[in-house]
Amino acid sequence: MAITRRASGLGGFSAPILLGTTMVAALAMACSPAGPVPSIEDSDGGAGAAGLIDGSGGAGAGASGGEGGAGASTPDFCSELSDGDWCNGDDLVTCAGAAEVALTECYYGCDSSTQGGNHTCIEPNPDACIGKVDGRWCDLTDLVHCQHDAVLWRVQCASGCQSMPPGTADRCHPVPFCTAVPAPLSPTPPTESCNYMDWELSPDGFYLISRFGTSADQTTWGHGTTCG
Repeated sequence: MAITRRASGLGGFSAPILLGTTMVAALAMACSPAGPVPSIEDSDGGAGAAGLIDGSGGAGAGASGGEGGAGASTPDFCSELSDGDWCNGDDLVTCAGAAEVALTECYYGCDSSTQGGNHTCIEPNPDACIGKVDGRWCDLTDLVHCQHDAVLWRVQCASGCQSMPPGTADRCHPVPFCTAVPAPLSPTPPTESCNYMDWELSPDGFYLISRFGTSADQTTWGHGTTCG
């Protein structure tokens, strides 16, 4: 049984969704202070999309019994369902002939409120920009660019969306790539960090730290580093 996978975001596109632009948002850029977002100046009317959800993996088939055993294979989700689209958690499964023929991963969840066989992926809020001034705004965990009360493009933020003070555009939370560091008062300092000062320095003052952030750099204070 061959099963295809696809990721659903806005209108069936995978996430993040950029409307009216050919660029792909690299949401996992290293510790970007402003959050990576596309620029509308680069828009040429095309449509671009880059998946945060990995759509390359196939759906698992039933597991057979152990050697010498009589274990039955896992029942097919569609075995007792009529042809059509059915929600299975946050997945939308297309059934035909009591077998799965397609599986869509719904980024915003799956809507099973309609009659069976007519389930759909939940779409993002199309009215997110109504009443908002032009610019970038958070819509739950998404970042949208509003223009004339319409969504120009939408990005699914990997680490959530950060609402900024009035006058400052909202942004995606930066995606950290550095080793997690405990609070300074932690009794167990980290063994690795990214250019953090020595945890045991007690006097106030200025200290030399590495501009490169590598363990081999002799100017590095404190513990070893893993990030550049």
